Amino acid sequence: MTSEVPFYLGGGRLSLVDDGLKICGATRPLIEAVVRDRVRALPGVRFVERCDVDGVVTTPDKTRVTGVRLRSRTDPKADETVAADLVVDTMGRGSRSPRWLADLGYPVPDEKRMRVDVHYSTRLFHREPADLDGCRHVIVGLPPSGRRGGLTLAVEGDRWLVTLVGMLGERPPSDLDGFVEYARTLWSGEVHEVVDRATPIGEGVTGAFHEYVRHCYDRLTAFPDRYVVSGDAVCSLNPVYAQGMSVAISEAQTLGLIVDRHGLDRVGKRFFRQTRQLVNTAWTLATGADLAHPEVQGPRPMPWRVINAYMNRLLPAAHRDPLVADMFLKVNTFVAPPPHLFHPRILAHVLRNGRTPTGREHAEPVRTGQDAQSSP
Repeated sequence: MTSEVPFYLGGGRLSLVDDGLKICGATRPLIEAVVRDRVRALPGVRFVERCDVDGVVTTPDKTRVTGVRLRSRTDPKADETVAADLVVDTMGRGSRSPRWLADLGYPVPDEKRMRVDVHYSTRLFHREPADLDGCRHVIVGLPPSGRRGGLTLAVEGDRWLVTLVGMLGERPPSDLDGFVEYARTLWSGEVHEVVDRATPIGEGVTGAFHEYVRHCYDRLTAFPDRYVVSGDAVCSLNPVYAQGMSVAISEAQTLGLIVDRHGLDRVGKRFFRQTRQLVNTAWTLATGADLAHPEVQGPRPMPWRVINAYMNRLLPAAHRDPLVADMFLKVNTFVAPPPHLFHPRILAHVLRNGRTPTGREHAEPVRTGQDAQSSP
């Protein structure tokens, strides 16, 4: 339950209660294996492995996509063309749809980019039932103007999955000693408590997310029929906020509804139009949070400044007020739409409880980002 998850954000711990939301930890291999097995069990599904999609096939007038060309990675003679009533590009940041559209004579979607230069390092550790007094997850967001964060998830096999995050060029080490020392500098001590005491499993792995990229397919006036682009291939978001999977699932549900109601004609244009608000929301929430860091380069128009000023009141309120904290979490996990943060009841609680902590109210067992990152 969310009340059992220490969630540190905006300089303090969110005052969460049991609101029905559950946070389940799992490694990526487990999630992918479960999804793959369920899809493989569906009737009519065939997996084609060790090959790449080399391009799309269309009608002679190029108005409708009719399939894809597959290129084998192991046997050139095994190349094939697969006919399809509908083609969906979910190839992530490596999507080649913009190039394929250009080759077909269609306009290429405009791009939006914002650089954040995020690096992360992940390690596994043995987990004992008494670790963290039985707490299963800890989330430490980047503090205001800070560059370091992390999370600890209880995952399958009685293990901890610990990820350390660095922003704007900060690089968490993957070696054990460096990993433990980096965790010590976080502004909350639970993550360090785990990595300092638990037995490590295997070696650390690293990753990076350099910049947001959004392809504005919703603005195109011409697009081939029977073709859809979805997920990170449309909009790739900072993985720190764990929103990409939620967006992809919502897009898949929308696509299913469109096909059920309207069939396959104009499916791409319908899809982009109906998912525009979803993608706008995800982009605004994620980039807006990163733009609050003064060193992130990007436009800060007046609407963003107003919302950012409100969030600077809302987060302190969320450290004290369960109603505000729960709504904040629901919005950021796409359970509730962003306007709910401005509901009169929430607004009243924010105005009443959204003071900057002073004096004794700072007595939480956490370190500020500045103190932690400057400690020896």
